[in-house]
This record gives sequence, structure tokens and C-alpha cells, in this order.
Amino acid sequence: MKKKDFFTEIAEVLELSDSNINELTAISLDSMQILSLIAFVDEKFEKQLKITELKGVKLISDLMLVIGAECFTD
Repeated sequence: MKKKDFFTEIAEVLELSDSNINELTAISLDSMQILSLIAFVDEKFEKQLKITELKGVKLISDLMLVIGAECFTD
């Protein structure tokens, strides 16, 4: 997936109001966002995430590493 497309989609999934989402955007996940994120990653990347994998996620770049850097293109 192109990073630009990921940023747009993840902003919707996480209901982020900032329109300038990038790898350095800070995120704080509540329980509903975690569930939405797990479903999104499963649907778009066919990867099943565990809640424990998301505990250390503080930035969009952290999330991208959990999903797998190989899943993203410029």
C-alpha cells in the first residue's frame, strides 16, 4: 500500500482530525480504536494483530513497523 493512501485511511479508522498525517504523527489508542485498527489491518493487509502488539505504538511509524515495513511503498 502506498504510504499516502495508508495515512488517509488510517486517519479515518482512528478518527484523527489532523489532515497532515505522516509517520511522525503521534497517536493514542483507546479500546474502540484498537478494535477498528485490528479489523482494518486484517482486511487491508491480511495480517492478524494481537492487542499486545499495539501496546507500544505511539507514532504512525510504530504502527507501520508492527504491520510490516515491507507492506508500504512511497
